[in-house]
Amino acid sequence: MEKVLNQCGLGAGSRQSEIIELALTHRFDGIEVDMADLLARYEAMGKAFALQFFKSARVKIGTFRLPLNLGASAEEFPTQLAKLEKVIDLAKELNCSRCYLEIESGNDRHTFLENFENHRVRLGIVGGKLAEAGIRFGIGLSENVQQCKRTYQFVRSAEELLTLLRMTGHANVGLCLNTFNWQLGKGTVEQVSALKSDKFVEVRLGDLPAGVELAKVSSGQVQLAGSQPGSLAVQLMKLLHTLGWQGSVSMLAGASMFSGKPRDAVFSELAARLQELAEIGAGKREGLAEAVVV
Repeated sequence: MEKVLNQCGLGAGSRQSEIIELALTHRFDGIEVDMADLLARYEAMGKAFALQFFKSARVKIGTFRLPLNLGASAEEFPTQLAKLEKVIDLAKELNCSRCYLEIESGNDRHTFLENFENHRVRLGIVGGKLAEAGIRFGIGLSENVQQCKRTYQFVRSAEELLTLLRMTGHANVGLCLNTFNWQLGKGTVEQVSALKSDKFVEVRLGDLPAGVELAKVSSGQVQLAGSQPGSLAVQLMKLLHTLGWQGSVSMLAGASMFSGKPRDAVFSELAARLQELAEIGAGKREGLAEAVVV
């Protein structure tokens, strides 16, 4: 499996050189690039400036968050598609073959049904353009889905996300499975087991804190994957082994994981746990070094 260092919750800032150094130090196979930042640099200073750190880096670009708003108005959406062309240009320069986008859990303009139809059509359009460039596209649940205060609710559960994925029906659009958000959306491993391996674009691993109501959990409370009893992260990796999936996996992190620890020690712990989970996914080990009840 490809072990990717993502920036979510790591507290490493947005300095490209720092992310690259951390990935190399802790032996990740690739990194998540901040495409919104790259795009801003591209538009302000040109492509060569935007890519200067990555062209000489000895690390692969594993994934990026697609900086598009699929919930934009009909008048605004063409602007989003124009932005997509620049994003694809940068991704091809970086030889990056996958990206993801969290589906917003609410909207102030469209009802659920209107927003669902907009997303179904637009995911097909965006997925098609990315397919032409050889880039897989994964969609996932957004953070804090139970706490969204928008006028109209949208995709807030794992089942709603899977329904959107099925109704989109594009071969290039799959699932970016974040085990923390999946559980916030009341998702189960049984729902995942019904999917074919080619529907997984990437996997992000983290545990929910034990004994906390879903409505009160925030993204900053994510726990080290495999640290909680019944860890979905561990169950998922075992399932992916049975499916023969060998894609991109990364670790989630939150501010609570940094409390009282040097940051380098936190990254070392994340890398070590990710290696163990990847070995479970590859069938090279049965469980974690530290016992986890599953």
